Amino acid sequence: MMGVSPADVLALGLEEGVIALGSNCGNGIERMVEVLEEFRTTARKEGMVLPPLIARANAGMPILVEDRTVFPEGPDEMAAFVPALIGAGARIIGGCCGTGPAHIAAFGRIIRKA
Repeated sequence: MMGVSPADVLALGLEEGVIALGSNCGNGIERMVEVLEEFRTTARKEGMVLPPLIARANAGMPILVEDRTVFPEGPDEMAAFVPALIGAGARIIGGCCGTGPAHIAAFGRIIRKA
């Protein structure tokens, strides 16, 4: 979203000694999968040790409805991406803008099945 590649973020994070690395908000949960996969691919290619990965997506891209900001992705819609996030290496999965207790509960249901 800010024009910085996941590969650049990974390199800087490792240089600074981060203990976890991830993506937060701005692109929605589907894009989180791509970001985490790029972290893993880059780390493997460069022989880097990858820290635990975090995904904290917003509930879709915000839209304005009757002068109110609405995040359109519901709990089940977001939770459908949890297996892909886990497969991409996520060890911490949460939510950001527009997510609430129902979203987190839906994530938990999927995680417990994995």
